[in-house]
Amino acid sequence: MKNLIPKRVMEYIIITFAVVLMDVGIYVFKFPNNFSFGGVSGMAVVFSHFIPMTSAQINLVINLILLVIGFIVLGRDFGVKTAYVTVVSSLLLNVFEKVFPMDRALTGNIMLELCFAIILPALAAALLERGFDLVTGGTDNHLMLADLRKKNITGKDLQIKLDEVHITVNKNAIPNDPQKPGVTSGVRIGTPACTTRGFTPEDMPVVADCIDKIATDFESNRKAVLAAVAELVRKHPIYE
Repeated sequence: MKNLIPKRVMEYIIITFAVVLMDVGIYVFKFPNNFSFGGVSGMAVVFSHFIPMTSAQINLVINLILLVIGFIVLGRDFGVKTAYVTVVSSLLLNVFEKVFPMDRALTGNIMLELCFAIILPALAAALLERGFDLVTGGTDNHLMLADLRKKNITGKDLQIKLDEVHITVNKNAIPNDPQKPGVTSGVRIGTPACTTRGFTPEDMPVVADCIDKIATDFESNRKAVLAAVAELVRKHPIYE
């Protein structure tokens, strides 16, 4: 029996639903409470205090600028679904602002609203992640999808090698991936474990350098990366 809804249409239905969830979390709980977690929406919250525009309007402007830069720099490699999510999310925030204007927090319970401001976008990120390999994440969730083709290593191989130096990533397909699903040409990288341990922005280049060294030359860089990882763990213990 054939599916009543084509696969491509179903993908966009689920992506759109995830974007709505994410924007509800941003508009209803993040913007009114001036929560700034980083990313474009966090920048919008901060900038709204200095320029005569709303957070939703600033969010739209910044995302459109980034979208143009993405197409200029990446050209055809810039994911269509990434562009779709960016545009729909930005426009939807402005629609919410017109249809459901909010001049104060919804409940007045800041801890409850903080939970929803985190949970809804996180759920949206999980939906975007599950099986929709053309959506690369973005600045308002914790996911990044790295294309490894220029490194001449597969997602599967990099995942295994990084495991050996105590760095956890997951192999993940990229747009129009030439590799088999079990191999992939990309890896999915997330930041929750780093932020939970208290990593700072200054630590992130070290993490990126470790990943790059393993992807470039595993045998030559293995000991150095193990030492760098051990130092990061020492600086940011789970329990003090």
